[in-house]
Amino acid sequence: MQLKSKILAAITVSFVTVAAALSVYNQEVVLPNAVKNQFDNQKDYIKVVYDGVKKHASAISENENQKYAPFFSKIKDSAFDKFQVDSNKQGLLDYTAFPYFAQSNADEQFFETTQDIPDAENCLEMFSVPKKNQETVLNNLKAFNVNISSYWCKLAEGKKFIGYKLHNDADKNFIFVKVINENLDYKDLDVHQSIAKIDVSEIVSENSINSFAVLDSDKKVLLSSDDKFSGDEITDEMFAKAKEQREIQFESKSDKVKLVTMIYEPESDFYVAVQTPKGPIIKPAVTGTFILIGLCILGLCALAALAIKNLEALKKDLTAIANNLDVVSANILSDRKKMNEIQSKLDCNRVDFEAIGKVVKSVENLGNSIVEKVAGKVKELEDKGVEDSKNSAKLARIELMNAMQRDMMPAGKDMPNSKFLDIASFIMPSKENPSDFYDVFRVDQDNIGIVFGSCNESSTKIISGINTCTTFVRNALINQTMLPGETLTALNKLLMLKQSDNYNISIVVMILSEFTGNFIYSVAGKKTPIIVHVHKASLLEPKLMQSELGTAKDTVYIDSKGKMSYLDTLAYIGKGIDSVVNDKDETFGVEKTLDICLNKCEESATDQLIALYKASKEFAGEKENDLDICAIVVKKNAKNKEFDEE
Repeated sequence: MQLKSKILAAITVSFVTVAAALSVYNQEVVLPNAVKNQFDNQKDYIKVVYDGVKKHASAISENENQKYAPFFSKIKDSAFDKFQVDSNKQGLLDYTAFPYFAQSNADEQFFETTQDIPDAENCLEMFSVPKKNQETVLNNLKAFNVNISSYWCKLAEGKKFIGYKLHNDADKNFIFVKVINENLDYKDLDVHQSIAKIDVSEIVSENSINSFAVLDSDKKVLLSSDDKFSGDEITDEMFAKAKEQREIQFESKSDKVKLVTMIYEPESDFYVAVQTPKGPIIKPAVTGTFILIGLCILGLCALAALAIKNLEALKKDLTAIANNLDVVSANILSDRKKMNEIQSKLDCNRVDFEAIGKVVKSVENLGNSIVEKVAGKVKELEDKGVEDSKNSAKLARIELMNAMQRDMMPAGKDMPNSKFLDIASFIMPSKENPSDFYDVFRVDQDNIGIVFGSCNESSTKIISGINTCTTFVRNALINQTMLPGETLTALNKLLMLKQSDNYNISIVVMILSEFTGNFIYSVAGKKTPIIVHVHKASLLEPKLMQSELGTAKDTVYIDSKGKMSYLDTLAYIGKGIDSVVNDKDETFGVEKTLDICLNKCEESATDQLIALYKASKEFAGEKENDLDICAIVVKKNAKNKEFDEE
């Protein structure tokens, strides 16, 4: 053996000897001390976790019993506040239309009726409060002076309603009704379920190296600071031992070795386990050993260098493969033609080893395969992108039109107040083809302006046209004191100047005196209101039926006049009611609309609206009618003897 080889062998043997000695020291002294210190740390940590879990679990369970009292008290306070300020009580609505009437006329509903309040569900059962917990919830309600029998609860068409009932001595009942939007269902939580709802961050900080879990007797993890914590890592024997001794510590050797501390809570039957991976604990103890072993490996590598000299040819081939891989990877997203050109230039014919030649061929096949799959995926993504863009544009258009249409309609707070007129309005927008519109506003101290119309098409340009109509009419009647015929004539000229597409607008504009009941109106198209006078319902008959706005530039619209007396009704009905079609392709029609207006003429404006809506819905049945459901009812509900005719 040459001297150089002898020296390398001697150095290697020396390193191995020193490394073995230090390894024994680390294993017998340093490592046991590190484990003991970590177990002491876990004892303090698990006490904090154990106390925190019991405290928060108890609080979560109790909160379910106490959450209803503030809610019912708030409803009661709102009812009394509403009762004191609202002198204009509404009749009871059907629950199908309730959300839309609330949107169109008021945020909350307060009803007056001479009938008994309808049957209702048990409020606590409607909130899914179990019978075993109802006594506790009732006691909490009594502490807040809440009498549950004064409340009315109802579940209708998937919505929950709650009302507070008030009674007086005039044979009238009042009820304040509110839609329950928040989720108030009772969560019947036992201790284990309460533990599962605890927020880990409320117990311990996230930067601790310890992880903990709360488990039941079936090893199911109820709460954990580590998603990977599994009860299967702890043996049945350890569970039984913890149950017997209340607190134990041991090393778990399943999967990776971990240090584990466990506490058992007998009253609620759950375990708290804290574990720490042993690796980070013993890392300082074994680092030195690995360093020495590494040095030994370096010594052995020196001996291996003698053999590497004979592998220069292998190194040359591996370098060629690496270069070829770099070229292919740099062009991996090229098309098939470019990839074939690149591979034809790669030098793969000078490979000395057969096995490496197979690797080169595999690299070539990999490049071709990736190019083919990438091309296919690109085509697939392009097609999907085009389709998604079309669908997104359509949905965005529909949402925009609905939002713009809703924003242009007057809300309940915008409706003019009148002691001589009972006014109610209602619009349920079409899902995809909104076209109807209306406006009700005060012109001056004596007169009310009413606009009711629809377009023959539906688009964002039509929405712009609707906005132009309502804005123009308001300004013309209020600020320029124009009559309805003059207003429509000027509006028609404006639309014909601005209009780039062919669309028409049917509209009626009316000025109604709330004191005398006299009205003057002008109609473009077929938008004639219904009048119910002396128990006879008929369509208003203007002097002349004139064409829609947007059909003839020089049309001069004329005015017609009429009068409504005490208890007369004017009804403006959109196509979503009288044009509704049922499964037999029958149309609801004007005759049915007139009959309902006549039969309900003695009721309030709101009740007449409800009757029209319900009748059209019942007639349509399961048939889908994508139309705006829009209507206005104006009833003269007070006398003015100075102007009444004899």
